[in-house]
Amino acid sequence: MGIPGSGLSESSYIIKNKSDEEDEEKREEKDDERSEETARDSDERNDIPERETSRRSASPWMLLLGIVVIYLGAVVLNLIPVNFLSQVLHWLTDLIRQVGL
Repeated sequence: MGIPGSGLSESSYIIKNKSDEEDEEKREEKDDERSEETARDSDERNDIPERETSRRSASPWMLLLGIVVIYLGAVVLNLIPVNFLSQVLHWLTDLIRQVGL
């Protein structure tokens, strides 16, 4: 029996396979085992020297991907003209020719 959405429920059994005392003893044994494992794990972690964590920088490929996504988004939203990239490349080519490279 339960009340939906409240988190409240009650269960009862007509026929039970184990007594409540056996269940309680098994739960206590499992809790003891878990606490022992936790203590062992924490001791093992204390024995391991801490590593220095280094922060990874963004790869150049992620930067390029970000620029492409932003450019395509701006074109789709009509924030910049479709031929913007070709105009910029044409302008850079003229600038390089003037400089003499």
